[in-house]
Amino acid sequence: MSYDISVQKIIQGDRGLCTPEEAQACVQLLRTITTEEPDEFNFLELEFEDGSSVEVSIWDDETAIASCMFFTRGISEALVRFMFDLAVAGNFVILDMGGADTPDSPIAIVTSEDLLATIGDDLFEHPKVCKSASELFAILGASSEEWLAYRDHVVASYQETPQPEPAQPSFWKRLFKPRK
Repeated sequence: MSYDISVQKIIQGDRGLCTPEEAQACVQLLRTITTEEPDEFNFLELEFEDGSSVEVSIWDDETAIASCMFFTRGISEALVRFMFDLAVAGNFVILDMGGADTPDSPIAIVTSEDLLATIGDDLFEHPKVCKSASELFAILGASSEEWLAYRDHVVASYQETPQPEPAQPSFWKRLFKPRK
């Protein structure tokens, strides 16, 4: 069970591709973390200097980069710094799948006002401009804590001792009705 965060190239509401310069910057940034090649399904396990790691679904063509998906099991400063740097390098929109699309819990996070202007007006109700990795860490940390509580409840529900039920993350509330 993972907490998913994606970086996507979005131009006027549609999926786009990185420019050759952006693509090259993304590949160079990835190579600062690993020299491993992705498996046949384009997955890599990235390990950071602080001991944290993440499973990543990356591009299959280094010249036609549209997105990258992070399947996290926790948030670390090193991981968030890499996500932020990748978003800057590719001019990506960061999509927090646990976000509620509210001012305090955005789904769409961008690294500049210029990028905000290019994604389109009607795609997200509350996109947020985030200008540093530490600011992104604060945003993602809040929604991932909610997810961690939900994950722990799900795991505990399979154990013998019942645990109190935490509030479901708002993303899941919209998709699933609570069981009775």
